[in-house]
Amino acid sequence: MSIIEKLRSLSGNTKVIAKNTLYAFAIKGVALLVSFISMPLFIRYFNNNTILGLWFTLISVLFWVISFDFGISNGMRNHLVKALTNNDKPKARQVVSSGIACSIATTAALTIAGTILIFTLDLNYIFNISPAEISGTTLLTATFIMFAAIMLRFMLNTVTSIYYALQRSAVNNFLMLCVNTLQMLFVLIFRFDNAEEALLYAACAYFVISNLPLVIAGIAAFCRELRECRPHPAYVDSATTRQIMSIGGIFFVCQILFAVIVFTNEFFVSHFWTPEDTSDYTFYYKVSLLAANVVTLAMAPTWSMVTKAYTEKNYKWLGSLYRNFKRILWPIILIQIAIIPFLGPIFNIWLGKGIVEVNYLTAFAFACFAVGYTYNSMLSTIVFGLGRMRVQLWCYTIGCALKVALIVIISRFSDNWTWVVWSNVMILVPYCIFQQLSLNRFIGRLEARAE
Repeated sequence: MSIIEKLRSLSGNTKVIAKNTLYAFAIKGVALLVSFISMPLFIRYFNNNTILGLWFTLISVLFWVISFDFGISNGMRNHLVKALTNNDKPKARQVVSSGIACSIATTAALTIAGTILIFTLDLNYIFNISPAEISGTTLLTATFIMFAAIMLRFMLNTVTSIYYALQRSAVNNFLMLCVNTLQMLFVLIFRFDNAEEALLYAACAYFVISNLPLVIAGIAAFCRELRECRPHPAYVDSATTRQIMSIGGIFFVCQILFAVIVFTNEFFVSHFWTPEDTSDYTFYYKVSLLAANVVTLAMAPTWSMVTKAYTEKNYKWLGSLYRNFKRILWPIILIQIAIIPFLGPIFNIWLGKGIVEVNYLTAFAFACFAVGYTYNSMLSTIVFGLGRMRVQLWCYTIGCALKVALIVIISRFSDNWTWVVWSNVMILVPYCIFQQLSLNRFIGRLEARAE
């Protein structure tokens, strides 16, 4: 039986997930090719590993801001799924209008606060880069342009929530593919006389490239599927806003904590060690978390389907999905271990011979990180869909405090930045254990009700 025939034989929620996952894998395959081609192009574009490390750090730090959306996009996503499942178009329009209004207000406040902060801080100190490498004025200008791009992206995050709620997660994957492809074309085509000039133009290009696809996708959604749910000030409802923000508040705290766990790694490596080490971190990360990102991609359409199934009281399907998730863990572990011996040849083919000298202890640390990251994403998909995030909240809170303390202390005695990666492992693995035990009990009770 062909893949298409198997897909047609499925039904209900499983068919929606399978369809979106198939599309996602097809798009991700192209996206991975683009990502691997882009890395050596970025090396040649900047022609300076310190500035390259700064670029990776800058993108990482500013992406924290997207995570800090006060849970608006996630709260909007869950409530929009419920409204669409019940075919309640007026409620869906209230959710969309209220969510976008919240996003605009939050963006305005953050833009003002962030602008003041950026023009106050010593950015050369923050990013641990000498003014001799890049002037304070250039760094300030590039940072502000990137910040403006992220603020616009922050506001447009509601577009991705809408497509997830419509069970069309593959569209979001396609949008990211568009962004990555346009960035690759930019660094392929353009060359500048020095690294500072290259940084400024890369920031300007990023402003346009990272937001244009989302603008087009948003217009398309409200001209087609959500024609009857277009945002309007008259539909901004205080009760709906509170509903979005109530569940969104928990999402927000968990997002902040997860950002500290995962998205601060480049910053910690750059600040407590060197920007050049950030480049090495990024090279290992791209390869070692390849399988993890593929699995996480497959999880994207599942979150909204979990919310839909829970709303419909389809508990048997939820139990079956959860058990399948647990079965995937062991192949993931084997894949991560199998990648380690091949890192040297992969780096040589990908980046050029001699660019990275493989340290297998570092590779093992990234393999453990990838396993924890992957299973964390799988369990979180269930947790977010159900709206049960208490275990995650406590584990992340304790873990983040320990991570920061560990890095600050160890950086004084060791020149090995791999401790940043091990700190992630020490957070994610215990969380996965406690979260699985909690889900075993909860889903077990749900299945008992269905019998």
